[in-house]
Amino acid sequence: MPEEPLPDILRISKSKGAEVLSKYYQEDSEGMYFSDFKEAFAAIKHAQWQPPANDATIPQDNEQERAIVRRLVEAFLDLESAMDTEGNPYRKRFTPGTTVYYTPWTIERCAWEILYMVKAIHIEGFKAPIFDTDILRCIGQTQQWTFEERISMICRKHEKVWTTIGAPHKLYNSTLVNTQSNAYRNRWVKAGREAEKA
Repeated sequence: MPEEPLPDILRISKSKGAEVLSKYYQEDSEGMYFSDFKEAFAAIKHAQWQPPANDATIPQDNEQERAIVRRLVEAFLDLESAMDTEGNPYRKRFTPGTTVYYTPWTIERCAWEILYMVKAIHIEGFKAPIFDTDILRCIGQTQQWTFEERISMICRKHEKVWTTIGAPHKLYNSTLVNTQSNAYRNRWVKAGREAEKA
């Protein structure tokens, strides 16, 4: 099956996204930065960035929301474009008859939560309590996306998206393997350079 062309929505914002972490808080005499939960919560309670204004693609009623939830559920259940093996954990979660199969109502429940989270971003701005600067920068790159563009990207049926949804441990393991491989490669390159100098 030929690869779909990348949609126009892959325009990436130059927003740093992590500016919310560029604050300075003074330690008190006990080595604490906040006096209570309310004060700590307020540190990242305001929107870190705002999406495009006047976004007509945001659902306005229950009928429109239900249509988006149906799209999300269909995307979750469509394994036709999945590239992994039949026994892969994420496939099992969406394959009826397996012991780890997500029941239809749990899949729909997840879709409603995704809708709620995406709507919140596009109405209130992005204000999740995330403290990893790399993740914040990546999320900030989508600042110019409309609601529809974000939902469309979530519904794309490519291996990476499915792996993120169904088998996030694979991404973690891949990161560990890449880190180890890069360390070996760096040593090999360094040894090669030293051998050339000799």
